[in-house]
Amino acid sequence: MLRHSASWTRRPTVLMMVVLLMVAAAAPVVVAPASAVPVASAARTAGAAVLPAPFTGSVDDFYRVPDPLPPGVRGEVIRMQAIDAGADRTGWRIMYHSVDDAGRDRAVTGVITIPNASPPAGGWPLVAYAHGTTGVNAACAPSRGPSLPGDVGIDGVRVQTDYLGLGPVGELHPYIQRASESNALIDSVRAAHDIVGDGLSDDWFLIGGSQGGHAVLAANEDAVTELPDLNLLGTVALVPGAETTRTFGDRIQVQIIMALAVFGNSLERQDLSPADLLTPEAFAALEEIVTTKCLGEGIDAALPFAATDTMFKEDPEVNPVITAYRERNEVGRRRGASPVFVAGGTDDIIVVIDRVRALRESLCSIGQPLTYVEVPGGTHDTTGAAVADRVAAWLQARAGGEPLTSDCALDRPAPTTPGATTPAPTTSVPVGAPHPTPPAAAVPVVAGPRYTG
Repeated sequence: MLRHSASWTRRPTVLMMVVLLMVAAAAPVVVAPASAVPVASAARTAGAAVLPAPFTGSVDDFYRVPDPLPPGVRGEVIRMQAIDAGADRTGWRIMYHSVDDAGRDRAVTGVITIPNASPPAGGWPLVAYAHGTTGVNAACAPSRGPSLPGDVGIDGVRVQTDYLGLGPVGELHPYIQRASESNALIDSVRAAHDIVGDGLSDDWFLIGGSQGGHAVLAANEDAVTELPDLNLLGTVALVPGAETTRTFGDRIQVQIIMALAVFGNSLERQDLSPADLLTPEAFAALEEIVTTKCLGEGIDAALPFAATDTMFKEDPEVNPVITAYRERNEVGRRRGASPVFVAGGTDDIIVVIDRVRALRESLCSIGQPLTYVEVPGGTHDTTGAAVADRVAAWLQARAGGEPLTSDCALDRPAPTTPGATTPAPTTSVPVGAPHPTPPAAAVPVVAGPRYTG
């Protein structure tokens, strides 16, 4: 979710992102036809996509969505613009078709980087990245930088969505909205398959931190029905912003998050009107900043109101409009397509450890295969780096088809009631400690077929 430290100063993302600024060779593409079929969740045919010619306008012009938006299936590429991705990779800024919470055709932006090498037998695996909170207006899109996804131990193609509403001029991002996050991620995978074609295998992975942890958990759940023909091998959720229906002694954080959500969703939903839900003072102080600036400025403006309980006219814990929104966008309630790796930090003041522990309880209660790690002393900014080696090893194990024993025990306590905190589970694995022998009641989980590329 939010990515500020205790001093509320600007910090880098929790993911191990590397910004690569060297020149990369541009891959050849084919000119697109004048017409296309309507939006659908149609299966993609590897190697058959017709791609647009490289976009040669300015970066600012790239984010001006064509009006009218040309029709296309979900994941179909609308624009591609070459970007620097380092000497060893080719990079593209992309715009592609997705759908919003109401099922309407929307343009979403992001980036993709491809190794400058012949793909292995069977094609490259794909890693789909979900970034942490950057803000809710178009200027806050990571692809505008661009901020590129880094190495997490899987040699392959990397794609990173901006999410709906981040990037395209004049739009706002419906923050912590489950469907728009998941759709943008899943459709970025479809776009990657169109771009790389037969050079991409069916194996793929999800990784995200903070808000991105919420997004990858949603996409893992939806991949069961949305991408049944692809092989999702593992999902990594670092300091995930989940259990959105509950508060864990983090009322200030929740109020700021919900204020961002109200502004971000205000163009999508009439019931989430900032002027109606926020106090006049908070609305006046936040409207211009949140809709034109990015995360740091937004938090600085919102913090005084959250700290004094003067953000909302009615307590967001009981306001039916806000509580319904939080319930609608919860994750961890359906078993996903792949095993999940979850990590939290005990000193994280943004996504507090009780929130992550509650997520563990929810995932275990639905039988989700899970590896759970807590970082003693880990903060929102340091936990990702602390578990980087373990994440890489876990992903490589999933790629290699190694069996996984879930950290959820069959004789675990019943799920906690809403609003309660959850004690640290006995099967959690602190960083630096050897993985314990699984208890007798542990659930053995077999990963997908071995990747042979």
